[in-house]
Amino acid sequence: MFVNSPDNLLRRRLKQAHLLLLRACLWENEKGLAAWQQWRGENDIETADAACSRLFPLLYRRLSAFAADDPAIIRLKGAHRYTWVNNISRLKHAEKLVLALRAANIEPVFLKGIPLLLETYSDVSARFINDIDFLVPDYQVEEAITVLDEQGHTPLEENYRLSVQFDYALPFISTDGIVVDLHWHALSIAREPEIDSWLGGSTVELQLGEQRVSAFSATAQLVVACVQMMLDSVERQVRYMADAYKLIRAENNSVDWEQLVDCSLGCGLAQLVAAPLRLLKAELELDLPDNVLRRLGTQPRTLLNRIESRVQLAAPSAPVRLARRWCLYQRAIAEQNEASGFLDYLSAFYETPTRSALLWDLARRTLK
Repeated sequence: MFVNSPDNLLRRRLKQAHLLLLRACLWENEKGLAAWQQWRGENDIETADAACSRLFPLLYRRLSAFAADDPAIIRLKGAHRYTWVNNISRLKHAEKLVLALRAANIEPVFLKGIPLLLETYSDVSARFINDIDFLVPDYQVEEAITVLDEQGHTPLEENYRLSVQFDYALPFISTDGIVVDLHWHALSIAREPEIDSWLGGSTVELQLGEQRVSAFSATAQLVVACVQMMLDSVERQVRYMADAYKLIRAENNSVDWEQLVDCSLGCGLAQLVAAPLRLLKAELELDLPDNVLRRLGTQPRTLLNRIESRVQLAAPSAPVRLARRWCLYQRAIAEQNEASGFLDYLSAFYETPTRSALLWDLARRTLK
């Protein structure tokens, strides 16, 4: 069943436990401690859901500062240590990839986890990195796939050549189990060239081991965090809320709000950015410039934008997956200005030899 608005969707998925733990992690002094004590009174740390557990490394840092004698500190310290081990392995892996990509004259631009960890959190153990995300120009995707293959990475999608044609990113897994997401578009739901040009062009330099690398700026990262907050699972939604809060409250105040609003309006992302910002302001008492939400609320969304939002946010089912494929198809034909029919696209994607075989396959998937 589809939700009525982005705001309703964000609030529907969140639980009180998630909001309390976010406040405990992000609010300072007595207010943060009060939120933690309320969470502890209503929840068991040993049975916390995945969304809460992902906040434990950040919570450990906070409790170490104002509640070091709390009995939960031992459990949280274990999560903090596990996150350190996980992240160090991914940072080293990313550095090796940079060298291999540069040898092929490909300059990756990192987004999501790695730049957030290095630039925003400034603590290798504060945020768990699930995978390594980097962006390359669309004309270098095939060369990047070759580099990843030579480095022992396997695509996680069987029909990955079609994904390159119609999707926005392709996940790979290394021989030691590290997932790498190769992006040629920054976002799944909005892949117009101007969006990639703005997000990929708004970069900063970071130190990754011995390498200086390019990464999304804080402003671009905030746009991505807000959009992903709308699209991902509740586990990742909660983590992106922490990311967005940290980006906005960073000491260097590096978010360019004028640029963020202009980009969001110009690229049709205004409502997808505005809803998470409203949530952060209401639930985490985050101060925002006075005119940001007002300006973001002035732009209507296209029909495809609205359909994409609803199918991306709906509960998984065969019809919803088919609707998502239709949205990807619409984006692809808009980019390429020509394409085969939708049924031919589905036949190629599901590798069915005829349309009748495709219809049988879709019926099977629906009844499964």
